[in-house]
Amino acid sequence: MLNSFRSSLVPSETHRALPTWIPRAVSDCAIRFWTSRLLAFWLALGLACQCVTAAELPFMDATDSGSIVEWLSPVGGVTNRPGILSVATRLKSELRTAVSRGQSDDDYLDLNYVSPTYGPLNRSMADPLGYDDKVEPLFGNDDAQGETWAWHLMPEGLMYKSYLAGEKEPRMSTAFLYPSKGEVNWDSVLGGRVGLLRYGTGRGIQPEGWQFDVEGGAFLRMQPQEERDVKAVDFRIGAPITYREGPFQYKFGYYHISSHLGDEFLLKNPGFPRRNYSRDSLVLGMGYFPIDELRLYFEVGWAFYTTGGALPWEIQTGIEWSSNRPTGWRGAPYAAVNVHLREETDWGGSINIIAGWQWRGSTSDHLFRTGIQFFNGANNQYSFLGDNQQVVGYGIRYDY
Repeated sequence: MLNSFRSSLVPSETHRALPTWIPRAVSDCAIRFWTSRLLAFWLALGLACQCVTAAELPFMDATDSGSIVEWLSPVGGVTNRPGILSVATRLKSELRTAVSRGQSDDDYLDLNYVSPTYGPLNRSMADPLGYDDKVEPLFGNDDAQGETWAWHLMPEGLMYKSYLAGEKEPRMSTAFLYPSKGEVNWDSVLGGRVGLLRYGTGRGIQPEGWQFDVEGGAFLRMQPQEERDVKAVDFRIGAPITYREGPFQYKFGYYHISSHLGDEFLLKNPGFPRRNYSRDSLVLGMGYFPIDELRLYFEVGWAFYTTGGALPWEIQTGIEWSSNRPTGWRGAPYAAVNVHLREETDWGGSINIIAGWQWRGSTSDHLFRTGIQFFNGANNQYSFLGDNQQVVGYGIRYDY
């Protein structure tokens, strides 16, 4: 069995997915080496950040301990559930704000800003230690920006947003991609993701708590130079359970994806082998915001049912820079990198880099963006498993 396992790790030239200019030693050994180290790094980072955040509580002196008890105590029979880690980081931020009280509130605090790390900033953040008798605690008041945890049906907002550079994330998008060789691809996505049930805060922008979502999308590839023939389409449906508190977010869920060649493509290429690619997978993901604009994430998936050459394991990891503030008409820059490693391509996988300009509204956390894209690696239309591609293009995208 050990020999069989070792032989399964030996890459085949047929399915090798990294570009030919990368040495074989890099594509085989180094990828496995750095993948295992990257997994260990993310796990260690998550544990370290939890411990460091919890250790921030001792900066409070005896006069401030009552505030913690008050904020965590039930009010009106309803238990407020912000979480001790969020309270610790919030208290530290508020004490620093209080020290700078020589300035006016408007000079050093945007009261309409909703931080993914600390949540919404209301009047209690402007005077956290009770200098103003009219100021109420952020926690311990049912009307304090919806921070009371409760059940919500069809809530607005998502706990764990789709990866900006993920090539198989449900969204609305269209892009023209120019390969290094071959014909232009017109790739579009028709899909989205919404929440059905939540136990957590009521706000739609950067909410916290537990949430059950449903997602779906059709990933279409057309050939504009061939009478806009449909070359292939992948279909995805899923149901993730997500959780978010402070700078941490988690996801566990199920998704199904299947790939189909277009009728026009098959008619014009009668000898092309049809592949019935399909997988039903369970995924586990974690995201972390070291600062408001930056997200690091890691996700692993395991398929319990596969056909058409699909194999069970896959890994996604990446980094995103995207402002969480309302941008107004001016917009703001963004950039994202996603690495997708798949067992079925001998762990060669692909890298997708996107950068451009984005717009985010003040009443919704939805995101409209435009920009350039560079993709290199295994073909992201799964009907062409075993094929490599390198493309550069431009597109527009709308994320929920």
